[in-house]
Formats: sequence, structure tokens, C-alpha cells
Amino acid sequence: MAGDSSLEQIKERISIVDLVGERVKLTRSGRNFKGLCPFHAEKTPSFYAFPDRDTWHCFGCGLGGDAFSFVMRVENIEFAEALRALAQRAGVELRAPTSRQAEADRFRRLYDATAATSRFFHSHLFGPEGVSALQYLEQRGVSQDSVRAFDIGWSPASWDALLVHLGKSGFTPQELFEAGLVVQRDTGGFYDRFRSRLVFTIRDAQGRPIGFGGRTLGEEQPKYLNSADSPIFNKGATLFAIDRARAAIRRTSEAIVVEGYVDAIIAHQAGFENVVAALGTALTERHFQNLKRLAPRVVLALDADAAGDAAALRALETARTMAGGIATPIADRRGLVRLRRGQDLDLRVARMPAGTDPDEVILRSPDEFREAISRAVPVLDVLVESEIARAGSDVAQRARAVDAILEVLRDLGNPVLAEQYISALASRFEIDPGAIRQRFRGSRIAGQRPSAAVEVAPIRPTERDWVTLEEYLLNLLFRHPASREILRDLDADDFYREDARAVFVWLRDRILAGSADLDPAADLYESLGDYALWLASWGADLLEQDDPRAADESLAVLRRLRMLNYRREVALIGAFCRDAEREAFVDVVPQRERIRSLVAEIAVLERETANRYNPPWTLVIRDEARIGLLRTIGHPERSQEAIAAAG
Repeated sequence: MAGDSSLEQIKERISIVDLVGERVKLTRSGRNFKGLCPFHAEKTPSFYAFPDRDTWHCFGCGLGGDAFSFVMRVENIEFAEALRALAQRAGVELRAPTSRQAEADRFRRLYDATAATSRFFHSHLFGPEGVSALQYLEQRGVSQDSVRAFDIGWSPASWDALLVHLGKSGFTPQELFEAGLVVQRDTGGFYDRFRSRLVFTIRDAQGRPIGFGGRTLGEEQPKYLNSADSPIFNKGATLFAIDRARAAIRRTSEAIVVEGYVDAIIAHQAGFENVVAALGTALTERHFQNLKRLAPRVVLALDADAAGDAAALRALETARTMAGGIATPIADRRGLVRLRRGQDLDLRVARMPAGTDPDEVILRSPDEFREAISRAVPVLDVLVESEIARAGSDVAQRARAVDAILEVLRDLGNPVLAEQYISALASRFEIDPGAIRQRFRGSRIAGQRPSAAVEVAPIRPTERDWVTLEEYLLNLLFRHPASREILRDLDADDFYREDARAVFVWLRDRILAGSADLDPAADLYESLGDYALWLASWGADLLEQDDPRAADESLAVLRRLRMLNYRREVALIGAFCRDAEREAFVDVVPQRERIRSLVAEIAVLERETANRYNPPWTLVIRDEARIGLLRTIGHPERSQEAIAAAG
């Protein structure tokens, strides 16, 4: 989805000077245009249009904004009507809200069908057909509480038991097929996908059932079977028990990944709450992307054999292809927030005792499992040991092993860590460290490719990888319930853009009304819903924050937003004062008093935010201090000029 969507297309195609000029007689004043304000009576022009910023502001009545706010005020209409009017003027087609609503309804039906299927399977586990499955779970050490907590179930042997059951609840065969619950016959018709299987309910991070993993207890093949991929389920991006492990992963800054459903269930049963399981497949880039949003460290609990080492090396190769490190939001002095990718994911391997699975180790001794996790080694160590073992004493094989390891070291963002591995290689292979360093530098140069050779998806003009401060604040309100404490202090006037203000009003009203459904697609009109959806999903790979940190972050962003808005107003007033003094057409004493007041407000906000910013924001404040932003508080005229120059 384009970040700016049709809203930005409209702004790009409409000149604020042309739009305002149809209602106000404008004359050029430097780079800007001025005229008599249409919103209050005046004889001296105090209304300005700023073509560089596509904004307008009246220094008499204080009103201002963008193209949308001008049309809303001059026509006395709501945002939706202004949007339609400007879209027609700009030749931009707006998508009807009914199509978004239909899509939202379709997804709800898929979620509802999957939840109903989970209840159906769970009920059959405690029926006559489920006796053998319950005995199997008991033998594996799964408690009755865990059976209920994880909604473990049993699928009947019938070819159409689920079809018939859900059909009585109003679900069509086509809906069940789309949800990956039934299979379509080549000759027509459908049949149940899961039959005579122990079934594990797979949930998304929000706890909604999205699919199932089935295990046969006999000799049938395949032994393991997952739901087919669907609009709500992707095996290559989903982790079992992520809904239960999410909070613990954030709290411990570590995710433990095991291979099987029972491994994960037994781990949670024993109090290891930060454990998840892959769905019978190798970890994918999507898995790692989802995990790195929660914690900087991932530990793979694997068997201490060749198969375990192979799995670790596959995970290393996947992690190497992952773009960028862990993302943090960084704001610049213009009020734009971008994602800075710094620290790489710390991927480690915890080896289980030979011939045992994680669940067996935990049932035997939770302390033994805990100790194995604490002794987890970086996955690079596994690569080094594996290559050393393969090379043996053969000189050519040793050279090949060194090159293979250096190829991976080249991707490290930490040169100190790379140097440590080079020293270790030199010691293990009894090679001069200087020779390995020379080979490493050569491999780095050889590995550098011209930018033209790297395939990068082109960014369309209506897409952007940044947000404004007010958009980032909306993003926090969407993603973090704890951030909503600021609603008692946040007002619509804190938002400068009319589209951001409209999204805030909708979001605030829904939250204060106690609504749990904050899906913008449900009832936001036209392209504003697309814009809100994009805001809610921006920065999908940001490291997730706990509640206190999210609350602090939102308060810090609000204060910074207000500082930015005050800076913007001082800059506008500064431009007006310079123009007025040059032409001597109006007394600017009230405006200079306003500058003094704004500078004082900014000084207060700076003091309040000094100890509230998270580390990235603290760096921003420190950078701004170095360039002297608003440090001439005792001299408002100089402050005004400095900010006006900064824009």
C-alpha cells in the first residue's frame, strides 16, 4: 500500500496558491503570497500562502493549514466532502469504502471459521474417538491444563464431519476452502483436510486461531500436516505459541525456538514462557523478521548431532539474507521519523544432550534445559566448528574452510567481532593472522557490488519510508494501548495536517468509546482508510516495546511534536514580521510578543523532555543542542530569525 496514497497525489497536483487564489486576491511577497483573510474582517493583508510548503496561515486570526483545511473552512464542509472535491479537481480516483468493508468482512469470516473449527476439534478430543490421542498426550507429559490452554483437538475420521458441522453454522464450502480447512476434489466437491489426526491450534500474535497442525498417531502419511496457506495463515511466517510467548520474549529480550508443537507446550508448562516452535519447516526470513521485532537474541534449541548443526547453518544462511538490523525510530530536526537499522540479530544455538528432544530434557530436569540455554553459543561458532571438522588436516580443504567462514564474517556489522573470529581462525588452523586479514579484506572488496547490480524494488512516487512526528504518534496509538494515556492531554489542534487530524479524531473517539475494533478499513471513508491502515502498519519491523516504554515514548513524541509546531509558528511569524517591517504596513509588536511566548513554551518543553526520551530520541535532542536550536531564549528576535532560517 502506498504510504501517501491518493491523499498525497491530491496534494502533489494542487497548487495551494491556485486554490487559495480562487477565493483570495493574492499578491507576491518574496517567495510567498499574501492577501486579505477570508475568515475574518481586516484591511491590512495578514493572510499568507506558502507555495514551498503548500500551506496557508493568517497572522490576524491564527488559522492555518493545508489544502484540505482551506476547503473545509471556506466551504464549511467536513473532511470527507473536501476530500471528494479536491480529488475531483486533481483528477484522482477515490476507492469506494464498500470495497474495503467487503474485504474486512471476508477476513472476519475466515477468522470465525477457523475459530469454530478449533472448538469442533477440541470437543472431539474428549469424545470416544479421542481416547488414543489423550493417552498419547499423557505419555508425552502434556497436562490436562495444557490441553485446554492450547486448544489441542482431534479430527474425526469422517471425510465431511467438519464440512457438515460448519455448514450448519452458515459457512460455505468455498469459505472453508479459502481458509485452508478443506480440500477441493478434481471431480468437484470438497472433503475435510484433517482426518484422524491429533490437531494443534495455531494462533497469530493476537491470539486468533489461523490454522492447524495435524499429527497422525498411526502409519498414515504424511505424518505431519498443516493447514494450507490462506489469506490469514502463512506457514513460512507463523510461529506456534507466539501469542503466549510474545510478552515473555520482550521481557527477557530472548526468544527460544524449538522444533515441535509438544516441545513448545512442555516448555510453557514448565514455566519457559519465551518459547515458540516452527511449524515443521526450516526458519524463514519472515520468522526472523517477526522475532527481531520482539527481542535482539534468538536461541535455537537443537539436537547435538549433524542434523542439529545442519539446521543451525540453514538458519544462519537465512538470517544473512535478512535486510538490515534491528530497527529503531529516529527523528530529524524537520520532524521526519525514519527507521535506523543498527544492531544485528544475535542468533545462538543451544545443543540438547545427544538423542533427546527439548521436551524430554525439560521433563527430566528443567534446570538442565535452563543450563543448556544459558550455554548457547553464537551460530557463527557452529559454522567454524563444522568447517574445521570437515577440513581435517587437508591443506586445500582448510583454505576452502577459511574462505567459507570469511564469506560470513564479511556480513558482520561489527568489525571488532570479525577481528576476534579472524584471530580464532588463525589459532585453530595455525595460519598467520595477517594472511587471513589480507584474505578477508580481499573478500570484502570482491564482495562489493555496484549498486546497479543489486535488485531493489522501485519506490513509487506516492510511497515513502518516513513519517512525520504526528504520523508516528498515531502509529504509537494504533500499536500500543499503553501509549493511549496521552489522550487526556492530546488534542486535535496538535495535528497540523488535516488528514492526520481526521485519523486522530476517529481513533480517539473509538478508543474513548471502549471499542476493541480499531480496524480503519471498517468504517473510515475512502482513501483516508488506506492512509490510516498504512499509518497503523508503518515500521512493521520495529522492536516491540513494553508498556512503560511505550507510554514514555508517546509522551516524548507529543512534547517534541508541540516543540515542532511552535517552531513552525515562530518561523511563520518571523516571515510575516520581516515582510511587515520592510513595507511598514502594520505594527508587529503583538507578533513579537507571541514569539516570546512561544520560545518560553519551547524552553519548558525542552526541560520536561530532558529525562523522558528513549535513547534514540535523546540523541536527537543532543544533536539539536549542538546546532544551537532555541538556545537564545533571552533574545526572542534572534531566536525568531534562527528558526525562520531553519524552516
